[in-house]
Amino acid sequence: MELDVKNIFNDAKTNKLTLTPNKITILVGKNGYGKTSLMGGIEKWCEEHNEICVYWSDNEYGRDSGRSILGFHEDYKNLASMAFVSEGQSIMSSIRIFFIGKCVKAMSNRKPDQKNIFLLMDQLDSGLDVHQINYIKKVINGVLIDDMHVKNGLDVYPIITGNTYEVAIGEDCVDPITREHMCFNTLEEYAKYIDSLYTDEDEEE
Repeated sequence: MELDVKNIFNDAKTNKLTLTPNKITILVGKNGYGKTSLMGGIEKWCEEHNEICVYWSDNEYGRDSGRSILGFHEDYKNLASMAFVSEGQSIMSSIRIFFIGKCVKAMSNRKPDQKNIFLLMDQLDSGLDVHQINYIKKVINGVLIDDMHVKNGLDVYPIITGNTYEVAIGEDCVDPITREHMCFNTLEEYAKYIDSLYTDEDEEE
């Protein structure tokens, strides 16, 4: 699928974004490079085109924000499960409670003419170790895509932002500015790409 989508805050060289259905896409780049901005643009595009969009962000649902939401809804059982664990475990609970829950709700509210679903996960690698990141990828590939695509006939577009090699390794990666597709199979390849985005001015800062 080709989307005509703009970054909300950052200028891109093109508005064309090509996505492969039922395959994870990773938005990669240095800090402040426009990954979250492009994610926001995709969410807006989904609203404008009546596409199902499920969004999770570490800023919005992770850690303290997630606990505040649970407290507001008086969900003390899940609040307790998030309050007394490590940062990574708290984020995993947040993903399970908010992201997976929103997927279930989106499926139950699906309209007959809706044939695609976009699963957006922003800042996935904040506080997670490689095992947790790989586990989430397995859930997306083996559970969510199986349920939504194979059983319910939806094309699934999982899109993730992250700064670490563990998120990007072996996946279909996209530069949010050039919209070029890449695949990194070694840490050296990924580090070389990230280093290429920095300028002398960045180093001076």
